[in-house]
Amino acid sequence: MKIKLRAALASLTLIAFMGCKSTSSNKDGETFGTINNVSVKNADLTLQEKASLIRAEKQVYETAQRILENHYLLDWFTKYQASNKLASLNDARKDYFDKNTRVTNAEVNQFIKENATNKELLQIPESQRAPTVKQYLSKVAQSRAEQDLLTEAYKQDKIKLIAHAKPQEQVVQFENVGHAFAPNIKNPKVTIVEFADYQCPFCVKANSEIMKVVSLHKDKIQYIFVDFPLLDKHPQALPAALAAKCAANQGKYWEMHELIFDRKPMDELSSNKYMTYAQKLNLSMGQFNECLKDPVQKESIEADLNEGFRVGVNETPTIYLNGQKFDDYIAFDNLNAAVEKLMAHE
Repeated sequence: MKIKLRAALASLTLIAFMGCKSTSSNKDGETFGTINNVSVKNADLTLQEKASLIRAEKQVYETAQRILENHYLLDWFTKYQASNKLASLNDARKDYFDKNTRVTNAEVNQFIKENATNKELLQIPESQRAPTVKQYLSKVAQSRAEQDLLTEAYKQDKIKLIAHAKPQEQVVQFENVGHAFAPNIKNPKVTIVEFADYQCPFCVKANSEIMKVVSLHKDKIQYIFVDFPLLDKHPQALPAALAAKCAANQGKYWEMHELIFDRKPMDELSSNKYMTYAQKLNLSMGQFNECLKDPVQKESIEADLNEGFRVGVNETPTIYLNGQKFDDYIAFDNLNAAVEKLMAHE
């Protein structure tokens, strides 16, 4: 969730607590519309067009869901106010959060330490950093407390969205692109396909969460990483992808992959780092340097990019589970629950 505190913490908010982000309900054989009295079928739409429709449908659904959840929370805190004999709704919210959320100075200091190189944080005067971060973390804790109330309400079937049905994701088939983590697994119960960018801070955070799931189910699931460098935003995304591909030529793709991702989200990448990583992996440096100049390597990354464009990817990280887009926050618990649910139905 995004909580707006001030401009200086805008990107820090996303990095710390978000992951970086649909088919029509009609069947392919049904008519989408007509042009000059000639029918256009759903099957005639491209994957990108179908994905655009689903994104729009999901936006409507999620907006309606948030409205209903806000009504539930208003009702819940109104009852809390009455039962605790508090003067106002604001007093009720404050009382509940004071009792159920607490941000310690140690947590504030740890956050500042983990984001020590973050440019937005460094722009805040040092004397104001701790109180600003504490305010931010308090807002996050309060939002999580509200989310816990909503989660419990859903479990007890107290919230039901009736006016809008949740749109179904399209199941897509992928071309032969990307790098498989365990090529020896021929018939996995679940295949995770991730389109990601090495310079994307959200991808750094997502990588560790995905690898936890992969390690837990290593004999049952396949993980495929597909390069999707955001060339207009991340100048080091392509060089990093090339470094990984050139390490692959010497049998060290995943080792290089992990070295590149083994950093804090906002840490910078550079060509010097890739050279250091290559030396650490005992790669032939001459072969590695020649590979970096090979246009074939760039062409393979372009193929990955084009595959992402074909299926409607427009942000990183984007994850698919058995061909269906995963739109939840990319954390171990969420992803593992989705994987285990799919395995249970196999």
